[in-house]
Amino acid sequence: MKKYQGVLERVKEIEYKRGIVYEKTSGNLYKKSKIAYLLFLIWTFIMNFMYVVGFMMYSDSEQMSLYKNSLITVSVCTALLILAYILTNLKLNVTGGIISTVSSVLTVLSVGNFLKDENGFLGYKISFYWRHLVPAVIMLLIIALLMFISVRERIKTDKLYKSVVNNLFEEYKRNHTGELSEQEWENFLKNYNHEEYKRSLKNNEQ
Repeated sequence: MKKYQGVLERVKEIEYKRGIVYEKTSGNLYKKSKIAYLLFLIWTFIMNFMYVVGFMMYSDSEQMSLYKNSLITVSVCTALLILAYILTNLKLNVTGGIISTVSSVLTVLSVGNFLKDENGFLGYKISFYWRHLVPAVIMLLIIALLMFISVRERIKTDKLYKSVVNNLFEEYKRNHTGELSEQEWENFLKNYNHEEYKRSLKNNEQ
């Protein structure tokens, strides 16, 4: 749905007057979560980089051949994690969240195959948990929170936006004669300013 700034300002005004309060992408929780997301992303990038470079430096040709697909998967998924963060900054939280989730899961599975240890915790080396699994889980929880805040805000905003537009349309029809074309209505919404509109209605009544 295409939204116009003047109508959005009216939506914010109605939310304020009605005392409608909820977490938004402009709020502190969202902003602090984004910072935490970035920190865990940086940690994940460093760990993945060390995994790939270290493996390439200290593995023989047989090991390289055996784990080649794992190295490619981790490298590609790391690039996708960075792309997902960029998409999140562009307010494409759902798309970014899906990419992050898939990339994180594939990375953990790929690295996990290399860090298996029968004598370790639950069959894996301890380093697997603090380097990869735990940071990935925390990052995904943060991403889920960001997605929740973003989607809920969009749903609530869209619902109130439609209500405002419908009310404006009914009010416009009551105060104007003649047929209203779609282009005229689009221009009205595009240039809508609540205070100016109210003043124009008062002037017409006078």
